[in-house]
Amino acid sequence: MEWLATVGSVIAAAAALWAAYAATRLVRKAQEQVTLSQDQVVISQRELFAASRPVLIPSGTLAIATPNGSPPYLDMDSGAQVVAVKNIGSGVAVNLRMVIFGPEPSTPASYLPRRRTAWLEAPIAAGEGRAIELRPGITNMNGTASVDPLGGKGLFAPVRPTGHEAMFGSAYIYLGRLTLTYQDIFGRKHACIADFDTLERWHIHPHLEDIATDLEDLEQAIADARLAAIRAQRASPIRHPGLDGLG
Repeated sequence: MEWLATVGSVIAAAAALWAAYAATRLVRKAQEQVTLSQDQVVISQRELFAASRPVLIPSGTLAIATPNGSPPYLDMDSGAQVVAVKNIGSGVAVNLRMVIFGPEPSTPASYLPRRRTAWLEAPIAAGEGRAIELRPGITNMNGTASVDPLGGKGLFAPVRPTGHEAMFGSAYIYLGRLTLTYQDIFGRKHACIADFDTLERWHIHPHLEDIATDLEDLEQAIADARLAAIRAQRASPIRHPGLDGLG
């Protein structure tokens, strides 16, 4: 009867192998279902983001100063600078911030350049537009900062070409650059960067979606750095020249 025991052992082993194979297939199927569900969630989330994404663009003209015998430039001091902004996207835009800088100087300046700013403007619903006034100063950021570090576009407009370059090599002369950042209802940050030329036309760069740093972040980084410097100064021991050696 030993052969029966052997046959029984073989059958039991085969059954165990089959059970293990079936269990492995069930686990694999379950993993595939989980992966499929996760992919469907990602797709649904993307569709939701796309259905609620605002897209803001500027239009209209800006106040230009044209002094006698000098090239035109944006009036950053006295004149009113108003930008017409329209939401051509599908969702409401909130936490809107805007800044305009002139062309990047050929040599770095030791002071903050002139700029116009609008901060935390009211939401703009899909399909709506609004004229927004930008006021002198307000912010502490420099034109070398950027919300598009990968694209290499700072807050300054491109360097103004010389007269010779403008005559023979430059297609456009830009007077200023508008950087506009805003958020959707999910808190995702977006940006529009547009350059304004001497013919009073806007050159709109590709829109930036779900960016890591907006204008608020740039301004907050400056405030944080100043606060850290003040705290470091307070924490350092006060030294009195001429008295340090006295005991």
